[in-house]
Amino acid sequence: MKSLLLLALGLARTVVLGARIEAERIVVSVRPYKREQRRCPVCGRACDFYDMANRGAPRLWRAMDLARSACYLEYAPCRVRCPEHGVRTEAVPWARHGARFTRDFEDWVAWLAVRCTASAVSELARVEWHGVGGVCRRVYAELEAARGASRFDGVRRIGIDETSYKRGVFHNN
Repeated sequence: MKSLLLLALGLARTVVLGARIEAERIVVSVRPYKREQRRCPVCGRACDFYDMANRGAPRLWRAMDLARSACYLEYAPCRVRCPEHGVRTEAVPWARHGARFTRDFEDWVAWLAVRCTASAVSELARVEWHGVGGVCRRVYAELEAARGASRFDGVRRIGIDETSYKRGVFHNN
């Protein structure tokens, strides 16, 4: 069962501890591999333990749906003291820093956002529509960091064709 959940949720460097059904959702208890724990979310360096985040209460990350049920990953992260970045909540391999969604879920939502309206994306993904913007910002920032340069570096002028703006839409003045 645990290997099935790892495969279905696309989890890497993660151990599944168990799963339970709560009302209309599935909650999967997980933890990072031992060598992946206590890492700085900014630089990825292994750091010293500082304290338990949220007094040891587990956090939930929204994952891809399983069999038409919302799925969440549950883990109680600690805070670490990085010599370079100070005290931070440890990085987890299934999510970007500061996100309450898994990496796969955010990638899917960002892909949908390029092709649909924010309200359509929020309905399909079953998330708040204003959360879609935060997801897109995190995915875009990661893509830009991997690319090494902003897509707007070197841009000096932007032209807008006013005659074709909203072409075909009637305006009642």
